[in-house]
Formats: sequence, C-alpha cells, structure tokens
Amino acid sequence: MLTGIRVPRNRCGSKAKEGGRLSSSDDTTDAVSGSQCRECGDALRWESRTHGKEERWLGSCRGCGHMTGVVLGDALIESANPLNDFLDVPLRHPVTPAWIRFFRLTSSAPWHTEWRYRGECDGCPATTSFSTSAGCDPRREEIHLCLNCGYVDVDGLCGWQWFPACLAVKRARRLLLRPLPPWWGVQRRYPIDD
Repeated sequence: MLTGIRVPRNRCGSKAKEGGRLSSSDDTTDAVSGSQCRECGDALRWESRTHGKEERWLGSCRGCGHMTGVVLGDALIESANPLNDFLDVPLRHPVTPAWIRFFRLTSSAPWHTEWRYRGECDGCPATTSFSTSAGCDPRREEIHLCLNCGYVDVDGLCGWQWFPACLAVKRARRLLLRPLPPWWGVQRRYPIDD
C-alpha cells in the first residue's frame, strides 16, 4: 500500500475525469503517487482514466521514460504493469504449447488424423500419450505424442524439443502435414475443382 500519496492536478488545480475531461467540482484528490520519478528524480507527468468505479493514473518521467501507475478503486493499488493497467489491457492467456497446437491441427480438416489413446508416456509419468500411423504402404510409421510433455517417438526416433524442432518433431511434422495428393478430394468424397 502506498503512503503519503497525492493525486496530481493539472495547472488549474482540477483533477482529470473520465474521457480526459477536466473537472474542478470534485475535490477528493488526495491519492496518487508523488511528483518525482523513482529512477532519476525528475518530475512526472500524470494522466488519468476512469473505468467503472476505478480511476487509473499513469505517471511518465520526462527524463528517463520510467512509468508509474496507480489504480484507485476500493483500495489504492500500485500497478506492477503501469501501461497495461492504465489502458485496461486484458491479461493474455498463456500460449498453448506447440505439441497441443500440432495435435489439434492434424486432427482437423484437411488432415483428419485419427489419434488413438496410447496411455503412458515414455518421457514423463503422465498418461496422456496418443499414437497414429502415417506414411505410404508398405512403410507405415508409428507416431507417438504425449500431450503433457511434448515427447515424440517416430519409429524409434525420439525427442521433445519443439523450438527449434528436433529430428523426431521434424519427422512427425513431415509425415502428418505433408501436401495432400491430387486424389484426396475423390477419396474423401469431396469434389475436385478443375
């Protein structure tokens, strides 16, 4: 919690309101951080935005560019990420791992890979491993993929490094994401465009 904090005022002594409009009627202004930068000690330039019942303040230093943010709501909170909090940017969901994206991609059109549940993984104790076979007859290659750790086994070629891709991952990608043959539409009962 911040202590000894003052809300910045514009030159006329009024507080910024919603949408950047200034108002001098509201005098409850004792709240946002001091006017000096923590990094270099220069003066901060303050701007405010109102979002619902919260008021968001962003102070930027003219000297070093350091930003300080404060969110005023039911409690006074100093921002860990001042610019995102000021702009009210929603938190991003963590990126889905590459092997999950690969599994989903190959399961959908146009590849429609039929993954079979395999059980235990060879690389971790999880039981989230799936397998499929790919390639041309008579040389069909078995591909095993763990959805927990990304472990891949393509007929004895093993690995779990997806970026940069190891040889097992490259081989699995080549087998399952290869260009479709020209007779693909006929075999799956889709019309071929001439």
